Amino acid sequence: MGFCEIAMRIHLTNGKIYCGAGAYARSLSIRDGVITAVDAEPEAGSHVVNLEGHTVLPGLNDSHMHFIQTGFATGACDLSQARSVEEAIKTAQDFYAGHPDLPILSGRGWNHDYFSEPRYLTKDDLDRITDTVPVMLHRTCGNVTALNTSAIRALGITKDTVIPGGDFLRDEDGNCNGVLFGDGVSWAENRLLQESKEAIVDAAKRAAAYAVSKGLTSVQSNDAWNENSDRMFQALHEVCPSLPVRYSHQFGQQDLAALHRYFETEFHNDEAYDEKKYRKGSLKLFKDGALGVRTAQIEGGYTDDPGNTGYERLTKEAHFALAKLAHDHGVTVVTHGIGDGAIRAILDNYKKINGAPENSLRHGIIHCQITTPELIDEIQQYGISVLHQPNFLDYDLQIIEDRVGREKAKTSYAYGSMIRRGIPVSFGSDSPVEDCNPFFGLQEAVTHARLNGEPHGGYNPEERCTVEQAVDAYTIGSAWQEGTESFKGRLEAGYVADLIVLDRDIFTIDPPDIKNIQVEKTMMDGEWVYER
Repeated sequence: MGFCEIAMRIHLTNGKIYCGAGAYARSLSIRDGVITAVDAEPEAGSHVVNLEGHTVLPGLNDSHMHFIQTGFATGACDLSQARSVEEAIKTAQDFYAGHPDLPILSGRGWNHDYFSEPRYLTKDDLDRITDTVPVMLHRTCGNVTALNTSAIRALGITKDTVIPGGDFLRDEDGNCNGVLFGDGVSWAENRLLQESKEAIVDAAKRAAAYAVSKGLTSVQSNDAWNENSDRMFQALHEVCPSLPVRYSHQFGQQDLAALHRYFETEFHNDEAYDEKKYRKGSLKLFKDGALGVRTAQIEGGYTDDPGNTGYERLTKEAHFALAKLAHDHGVTVVTHGIGDGAIRAILDNYKKINGAPENSLRHGIIHCQITTPELIDEIQQYGISVLHQPNFLDYDLQIIEDRVGREKAKTSYAYGSMIRRGIPVSFGSDSPVEDCNPFFGLQEAVTHARLNGEPHGGYNPEERCTVEQAVDAYTIGSAWQEGTESFKGRLEAGYVADLIVLDRDIFTIDPPDIKNIQVEKTMMDGEWVYER
């Protein structure tokens, strides 16, 4: 019997294999990438792997991220450790000194709330890095970016420039001060960067290598977006079939005419897709901005910025028209909604589109952070799914009560109660906004606290999840969201052999130690795609 034939039959034994809350197996039999039996004797000719007592989970599935941006972020200027404007400038200056031939200096990760002088970076700051090469530095949330004068000139921004779905801040003379927000971020990125197909392919490979090292075997990703869609689709068609992760699109189109074009062209490109490995996926829409920069839509306004109710990236009418067109084509819609004002508008539109309490296409709300009891009741009543990022707690717990007040804060980030009420919940990271390491999010879901354990006992501890609930949201829940629950997300006979082997037992260690779990091995489709 040859090596290839042996390798197609694998028997994992002597493990703690998670099969559902309170249920564990010791062995799995795998043939041709599919689990054939649980706790059975190995098939003849199987390659036997002794797990030596290690815990095994289904491969984790990030229900919302930006995969290609994650790959590009590995080669960009990282500003996440900057704790002042001066530190951010010095970090970028050092990066530029080490990469003097860059046609454009890009970076991300700065957060003005961490600065000793809490303000946005502006063109005057970035001009100190270089005044000859365009510079574009994204805030950590990706909803705000800072440009230098060279970038502003390259983009042709004047006092009269109109950016659909976005805008810029102005100096005392009415000119752009270098700060863009909303769809202005992607508008500038698409015009300045114009990554080649080869660069996108390389970014996908880097992102995949990191993902599998952290236990992700599936991603649902918003990469094809507005004007960059054609270029992104072409690159992903080429690279995704060979990646060690399964990929589902959350393609973005905020323009009705562009979405019509998608349904006339890419929607019919059946040859490019494999429903088990590379999927057409969902339509991703944006309703509002971000909490940290006070552009999320908050009913009644911000506690620390009276009169500001946030930023509307799509009007309610425009959101309805786009979502209805997708619904009529049988395509799931997932909409970015952080503030309760945005969530209210999204809910109203989904209810109108569905025409009944049933939500057969699984339309969902991404983030769904600031919620009231009434909103949660309606989300449950109308079967709306929620794509949460529990790792947002690490930053947001520092600002939440300042932004929206205690009363609204105590009914927000309601992961635990939503799961207990049977609302379809999936977990993801929104990487590169946050690290896509799922064990960070798993810990924060279980503790409902920051990664450093604060506050002790959890913020609104009633929203804590059990470890099993958190793992299920990152596996079964995410598979359900993308419509793959019939073959993925569980370690059962008939399911694909996507699994991870951990260096310690996530079900018995102290919850504040979950973040330190390392992945020993990752298997996708019956093949080891990562070994530590």
